[in-house]
Amino acid sequence: MILLIGIYVWSGLNKFTPSFIDIVYPLMLKSLFKLNDGHYLLAVREWGYLFAGLEVLIGIGLIHSKTRNIAVILAILMHLQIIIWVVVGNPNYTILPWNICMIGIVYLSSWNNEQILQLNPSKSTLLKICTFGLILLVWIMPSFNLKNKWDAYLSFNLYTERISHMYVGLRQKALIEIHPSLKEYFVAENIIDDGKVIDVEKWAFDELKVPVYPALRVHKAIGRYFCKPNIDSDQIMLVTYRRPFIDGNYEILSCKDCRK
Repeated sequence: MILLIGIYVWSGLNKFTPSFIDIVYPLMLKSLFKLNDGHYLLAVREWGYLFAGLEVLIGIGLIHSKTRNIAVILAILMHLQIIIWVVVGNPNYTILPWNICMIGIVYLSSWNNEQILQLNPSKSTLLKICTFGLILLVWIMPSFNLKNKWDAYLSFNLYTERISHMYVGLRQKALIEIHPSLKEYFVAENIIDDGKVIDVEKWAFDELKVPVYPALRVHKAIGRYFCKPNIDSDQIMLVTYRRPFIDGNYEILSCKDCRK
């Protein structure tokens, strides 16, 4: 129960951000209902915060035995909506098993469960330590993601677009050294003169069917793949960014940064 409460509350809180209502919410509506730009449902983006609030309420509802069944029903409906979204218009099929499992977990653990939530179980010292560790991990540590001191995915920061993506800009001499298959992932972003830009997110989805794990250490590891000793570092530009790709939403990494 402690784990589920942490997942739903933090997943909802992380969606109270402009990037969710400006990017994810419209995309979800367009995919689910085949809406065109200008549709009245897209006019008031703030309605997207209802999805965020719903997740928070599900988490809070699981705390109390009297509201637990209502929370379970809302959780199942929410996960079914996500599953439908994936089937009709979201290429990230890897989240299907997660949402199917969540339906089973929340139902089996919480439906008609009238037990009082125990934060300080008295049965054994080991159980107390494990309970405290779980509370620390799923209730407290996610707050550090607000200052980028804890991983986004470990903080249940999913589908908020408050995460970092990556472009790799390559000038002509660096382009000669890359694998020919990477040319499929060139995009039109103009971040480097006299060169090409690789969309790392597209590369990951096409080859691995999953997004890039949004952590600086992962982006640096990708940078090291391109920053080979025989290539002048001036031939490479590594950019991490948050959507939309505008001034203030991106950071440039050097090959030297990636080797630290």
